[in-house]
Amino acid sequence: MELSYSLETACPMNTYWAIYLADNFINGLGLDQLLKDIRSGEANIDDQAVYDDIVHNLIAHYQYTDVELGKIQTLKAWNYDRLVNLLRYAYVAKYISEQEMWTAIDQAIVGAKRHYHNWRQYFAAVLLGRSLGWGGDFESNRIVAMKLLNNPNSIYKQYPF
Repeated sequence: MELSYSLETACPMNTYWAIYLADNFINGLGLDQLLKDIRSGEANIDDQAVYDDIVHNLIAHYQYTDVELGKIQTLKAWNYDRLVNLLRYAYVAKYISEQEMWTAIDQAIVGAKRHYHNWRQYFAAVLLGRSLGWGGDFESNRIVAMKLLNNPNSIYKQYPF
């Protein structure tokens, strides 16, 4: 429940919703345990294949290194991305105010910065988390990777981590 206090503060009318988001989108899905299982050789062959595909392509096409990817200890980045999207949707649907949305997004940013050192590390964790949590391979994410990692107008290039 890493963010439950902050989200409750940001969205006092929606305490249950905030706790649900914190539990299920930041700490849920068991992705961190899956990452440990993959790295220890205890994961199933399908999850291992997805992980190997993503790692191979990040190294081959985006100059990541094994050392750089090995420093990723959590896949919570995928959950932070989903949380921010849900907050944006909640604002558009008028479930929360703009101030509540930005307060909660700011807390998600603080959480992400505790786990990642830069946009590259964050992106690799998002990609691994998305692929392992929802399925998919690198090819299905190639356009997003190109836009975020190579485009000079990307938020990753425009805004410091």
